[in-house]
Amino acid sequence: MTPTTTRPVPARTRVRPAWVLAAVVGAVALVAVLAAVAPAFRSESPVARLTIDNPTVYSVNVEVSGGGQGDWLDLGAVPREGSKTVEQVTDQGGRWTFRFSYGGVDAGDVTVARADLAAAGWKLAVPDTVGARLRVAGLSPSAR
Repeated sequence: MTPTTTRPVPARTRVRPAWVLAAVVGAVALVAVLAAVAPAFRSESPVARLTIDNPTVYSVNVEVSGGGQGDWLDLGAVPREGSKTVEQVTDQGGRWTFRFSYGGVDAGDVTVARADLAAAGWKLAVPDTVGARLRVAGLSPSAR
């Protein structure tokens, strides 16, 4: 009789089929695409008109954001002692934060409830503090 040698049975490793990995990668990609395009499909309708009155002697640039989103919408420059009406402004939600600047200098911001803007006929006055900050920064008034 001849001796027989036995070899240990290798441990089974679980191999996942390629389609499982493809499904996971596809799901992650789909979530990323949906997150990227979701803001473009907001259900809110835009605000027809927003008027900004600027009593300061500075032509100020105005931006608006819906708060913590970090996305700012440039509304453009509002002339000194004048006003500007912007049409079809994206609805920023329940709280609108307006940011003001002139000549690259931050002139502050103000947050207003959407309900208050609507009650005011979608009109916003640039706060006096904006002009004061720019004056303190040593900036000359805008040309007329």
